[in-house]
Amino acid sequence: MKLVRKFLLGMFLAAVSAAAVFIWNGLKPGTVPDTPLASRRVAPVTEMIPATSMESVDVTWEVRNQTMEPMRGLKAQTDCQCRIREAFPAVLHPGETARVSIRLTAPNAGVAQRSLPVFCDNMPVSVGTLQVTFRVDVKAPFWLQPPKMVRLQGVTGQTSEHEIVWESIESPIAQKLIEDIRCEGNAQSISMDLQSIDQPWTDDGTLVKRKYAVHIQLEPVAADTSSFTLLFDSQNPEAPRPITIQTQIQPALSAFPPQLTFCELETLQHTVTVVNRLRKRGPIEFFAPTGVTIRRVNPSTEATQQSAVQFEVRLSQDRSVFNNAVSPAIQFVSAGTEVLVPLLCKKEN
Repeated sequence: MKLVRKFLLGMFLAAVSAAAVFIWNGLKPGTVPDTPLASRRVAPVTEMIPATSMESVDVTWEVRNQTMEPMRGLKAQTDCQCRIREAFPAVLHPGETARVSIRLTAPNAGVAQRSLPVFCDNMPVSVGTLQVTFRVDVKAPFWLQPPKMVRLQGVTGQTSEHEIVWESIESPIAQKLIEDIRCEGNAQSISMDLQSIDQPWTDDGTLVKRKYAVHIQLEPVAADTSSFTLLFDSQNPEAPRPITIQTQIQPALSAFPPQLTFCELETLQHTVTVVNRLRKRGPIEFFAPTGVTIRRVNPSTEATQQSAVQFEVRLSQDRSVFNNAVSPAIQFVSAGTEVLVPLLCKKEN
């Protein structure tokens, strides 16, 4: 008789325990009941958490130890985008409940489920899972990095490569925001081509992150500043408007100041800086008229191949250099490219 009573009492307690577990689990979203560590999400409580793109959201779960042994050193396996806001207790005894809060990052767009496995020190495998589902509504297409005015720099006599990148969020089955590009205006020394690359943006593949890369090649023949209009061909109503691309072409060699002025009755020393924009720099040579003395400020092989080299210029006493019909000038040369620095004489009143 006593054995029957013990058996019935055990059955009753088991039923009560099962009912308690069922009531605790309920039908709340994010519930994982059939694991040693049961979990249910208590905040936010919606089935799918609404969020904006890449938003940080604090999510709280309640966990329950459904085993007959204490769980020690509980920890959730998170990635670098997660941050623990409220940690597990050091020990969770059988039947006890606790709360854990983790800051998660919502997806770029669409619906995405995050599952964080939970481990403890005294059990070899995962004891439970923390689950959450995000929903980020995005209206496509839209620009992450829209086309806008661009400035390009080049050097005379040197071909240069440039890349302009724009990024957008689009549907992979819709008309592209940019199908092709074309120039309008002064663009004789420019050639370009367009490439587009798609990367997944949502877990369900309904949106992609599209990278438009425009490769531009400048082949300038003279120093000038100009601009041209870049037009976009597309049937998409959200296609970008035309943009302006400005080009600034600089000479391969420049001198600062661009000319040197000497007083008639004084012996003055000037410093001139020669800027070398050549891709493959060589020594800067100089040729000066008679009566003009030049020396490098840093007389070394390395200094003559730097991007900026300073020279000291001194004029002799007789000023005979200004008696010629041709205006005197210093010639600086490097790799077949030259720059002239005129010499002027300022007469005293």
